[in-house]
Amino acid sequence: MSQSVMGYDNKEYDSNGAIDLAYKFINKLRADTPFLYEDEVTFFGEKTLYSYVILHKLGYVDEKGQWIKSKPKYSYLCELIRLNSNFILLKNPARQYYFGGIPKDVASYDLYVPPFYSNIAFIQEQNSSPGGLVGYAKSVIIGFRIPQKRLDLPIFIDGKPLLESLGFTPDSKGVPELGKNELDKLVKHISNMDK
Repeated sequence: MSQSVMGYDNKEYDSNGAIDLAYKFINKLRADTPFLYEDEVTFFGEKTLYSYVILHKLGYVDEKGQWIKSKPKYSYLCELIRLNSNFILLKNPARQYYFGGIPKDVASYDLYVPPFYSNIAFIQEQNSSPGGLVGYAKSVIIGFRIPQKRLDLPIFIDGKPLLESLGFTPDSKGVPELGKNELDKLVKHISNMDK
């Protein structure tokens, strides 16, 4: 029997759609081409928490999340991820696999209530020899917000949060903040993209 929570029926979860979005995001990362702000909205949605942190710091949005400057041409969040894509992507994977599903409660094996999130696992294998034996595998777990049909952060690489590698740390109130060095590097990177 399907559970319904606040009008959301978990039968609406489409693992193929979730996997397809993750696949497109990984391929865009692998293509190593700039992410426009429109791409960020497609993959993650508009002004998500970590995007808001960057946009607010750069004066694009106010404390309430309202635009006070025109939307940026490029996605600061996705470009930050692209600059650090070596944490996510193996250089020349021999095989790649995608799996999607709603997490289960480990103690009771019941679906989480409410089932607003699913996970997409992206596994890459690197051969160590011409015979095809797997020499190394990298796992990437990407969150997916089911009602919004968008990817979500954090992303875990071999069990470690990508956000730490990107330079996000919690401030004294536990709110994520991007370090000054990382922010400066990101701003310089984006300003050089149109030159």
